[in-house]
Amino acid sequence: DAQAPMLMITNGSVPRLHYEATLWFDGGARPNPGEAGAGWVLIDDRGYTLAETGCHVYPLQGYWNVTNNQAEYVALIQGLREAIRQRIKRLLVHGDSELVIRQMTGEYNCTANRIIGYYNDAMNLLCNFQIVDFVHVDRSKNRLADEIATSFI
Repeated sequence: DAQAPMLMITNGSVPRLHYEATLWFDGGARPNPGEAGAGWVLIDDRGYTLAETGCHVYPLQGYWNVTNNQAEYVALIQGLREAIRQRIKRLLVHGDSELVIRQMTGEYNCTANRIIGYYNDAMNLLCNFQIVDFVHVDRSKNRLADEIATSFI
């Protein structure tokens, strides 16, 4: 009897694996909280861009503005959905939000009302992958996703 594939979520500390694609995501708000944008880029293992886009992030019901962390999660969720659509099973995720990366790897708890729904949505998408490796990167290395996010603020 065949076993279901297991999902491995890591924080980049595992030995180098072969990933089918890398997702770069970013979100921002001006001021914080304020108007917000989200952006992401999905690049395959040969360096070709599979997809890239972003969106303006609208406030949750009952709020008048958006935090940068909400925008970060929107970018992550959209990028994960595209990776699923592209049938990627082994994904490397790069983001410059320490909070989001550490929440996704379980190093930080997520309890904030404004982001718990986004966190749950992102976690629920992970069952579509065999391996997802989350790596916190310096903001300077995440320029393309940042430019896309900023263009939607």
